[in-house]
Amino acid sequence: MLNELLNILQTANADYLCTYSEANEMNLKADYINRDKGFAYIDEYRNGTHDFSDFLPVERTNVTIYFCRFCDFHNDAIDREQIISRIKSEIILPFEKLYNSSSLFEPCKMFQWRTITPSDAQFDANEVGIVLSFTAEIKNTCIR
Repeated sequence: MLNELLNILQTANADYLCTYSEANEMNLKADYINRDKGFAYIDEYRNGTHDFSDFLPVERTNVTIYFCRFCDFHNDAIDREQIISRIKSEIILPFEKLYNSSSLFEPCKMFQWRTITPSDAQFDANEVGIVLSFTAEIKNTCIR
């Protein structure tokens, strides 16, 4: 699943650095990211479900992807809003479209997101971004 998600992200926008990592490892990696480049990383997923709908096994995994850019110091809400809009158009909307046409995943009906601003940044005081959360449902799952 992780490789497929990375492929979709890289196809959505090849100019973004796309990776995966646990949050504590990502803090170290973020120090070496070019400040002019957007980046996306998939948080290690921790939970999911197996269930049986209509007697068929269904596997669902909760996925969280962080999309970030770094802004200038001392910017304001209008500057950050422009960065949020840029991230949405550059990679989030293309990712959602490609994800929903994927041969591995069932289409997702609801992607949830929240913004990251310098007051709640994970890596840097001038980080702006979006946290995208959704439930990935794998097509044609076989539980053994």
